[in-house]
Amino acid sequence: MKEIQINGAKLQCYPLTAAQRIHHFSVSRCPFQQLLNIGTGLYIQMKIDFNVLKEAIYESYERFDSMRLRFVKDEDGQVYQYLVPFEERDIEFRDF
Repeated sequence: MKEIQINGAKLQCYPLTAAQRIHHFSVSRCPFQQLLNIGTGLYIQMKIDFNVLKEAIYESYERFDSMRLRFVKDEDGQVYQYLVPFEERDIEFRDF
């Protein structure tokens, strides 16, 4: 663990896991943007209450810390991760 000052606050930051280090290595050395693209989709062929789905997603954000990870480099260029508090962001509904 290392304390790093971020936006005026000292936060506890943790080193990357082995899997995160491998991914960071690939991303930092790949000249193509395709490595960075992670696509997700949800296709439902029925009536669904989007507000209930939205609340379920917010609950997941709140429960699972991994969905609130952020990354920062220290003064030596090493990448660390830290958690941000839960905040509700708008989830956009798109009907394709």
